[in-house]
Amino acid sequence: MGLNLLGSALEASHREAMVYRFKAEKDEKDLARMQSEILERDSKLARDHEKAVRRAKRKGRREIVECRGSVGTLWKTQADDFIFEEEMRDMKDGMKDHAHAEALIPPIDGRIQGFWDPIPVSPDTEEVTTAVAGGKEEVNYPADAFGASLSGNFNFDL
Repeated sequence: MGLNLLGSALEASHREAMVYRFKAEKDEKDLARMQSEILERDSKLARDHEKAVRRAKRKGRREIVECRGSVGTLWKTQADDFIFEEEMRDMKDGMKDHAHAEALIPPIDGRIQGFWDPIPVSPDTEEVTTAVAGGKEEVNYPADAFGASLSGNFNFDL
């Protein structure tokens, strides 16, 4: 009886040790996973911070460029020979030049649209029947001034 009691106590102790070892291994894995997640989150936060800093620098540069014109005009007003009417006239003349450039757009656009006009078919266009039932297709052999067609066929009977 004493041996059975000792055997069952050893078995219970062994089971308990296995449970604690399993829990310890699980806790170690959880700790490693959490450390990995923390490192990943920290690196993502660092990347996001760098991105935000770069974006702020670019935005600051844009604002400086936008502000430069205003400051330039403000600086001009401090000059002794500054005349507001002349500055306004210069600005209006610049706008007239801009309007002149915009007025050129429709004629240029019209010329571009002219490129899309239908292309005339040369007189040596022939109608031929194709293998398609009931279909007629045009085959165009346009000839240039030297007697060679654009399709590669040469006409020496000129």
